[in-house]
Amino acid sequence: MHRIRWILLVMLASALTGACATRPVAQPASDAREALNHGYAQLHWIAGKMRHVDQLLWVKQESDAVEAAVKTVSRTMGEHADALETFERERDDLRLDDDGLPRYEQRKRLSVIKQRGMTTGTPFLGQTGAAFERTLLLSLNAVINQQRHLMRVMRHDETAPALRDWLKASEQALDADYEHLAGLLNSEYFCSD
Repeated sequence: MHRIRWILLVMLASALTGACATRPVAQPASDAREALNHGYAQLHWIAGKMRHVDQLLWVKQESDAVEAAVKTVSRTMGEHADALETFERERDDLRLDDDGLPRYEQRKRLSVIKQRGMTTGTPFLGQTGAAFERTLLLSLNAVINQQRHLMRVMRHDETAPALRDWLKASEQALDADYEHLAGLLNSEYFCSD
């Protein structure tokens, strides 16, 4: 009986140390506020990148509907970035300087933003007409979808009423932008009803 326990103990120790050596586990934020701050920093980073997305329209010809939609998204994201910066200045417990993401996740996100052309205008520069508009709208909708879902999950953990109310209102604004873009995509580029 003693020998069986010894074998089980060795097997358990081997399994545990092997798992730790080959698969590092992300450490959770030390407290709820730190985790929320990571979320706010992520929201701010995207909003800051997207606040000037309407500048893509300077070098492209697009339909009035797409131009209006892009300007709305740019305005919404600018308002979100400004609001977060104001919250950071006014609150001692909110910081936007640490998104809590591993280096490669940060680099991946920047790569996605760049690939979608949200910072430089590429790959949109070679596209025109419906192809340009469709790609732009799909890219914007993907980013908005990520932001609104992050706001939704953060809102459930936020205890500060002002921040919770802002998350809810901002999520609703992005829900409206998302639905508008999805409707535009469906009516102009995908559905042929």
